[in-house]
Amino acid sequence: MSGQQTIENQSINNRENAVLVVNLRDYFAAAALHGLLSSIQPNQLWSGDDVAVTCYRTADAMLKAREAK
Repeated sequence: MSGQQTIENQSINNRENAVLVVNLRDYFAAAALHGLLSSIQPNQLWSGDDVAVTCYRTADAMLKAREAK
């Protein structure tokens, strides 16, 4: 990552200039998160950990399917 820093390495005051590096697994998990959150009904209760685990499991399945083609 020549010259790039992740947002975790930036000071709070300088985050607007940070470069956020996202790998394909993170991208797929974010897409799964969007879909999951848009489909949760008001009477459904999910913990943050459950949401994260579900989204990354979905991302892993997407990566596996991508490799199989």
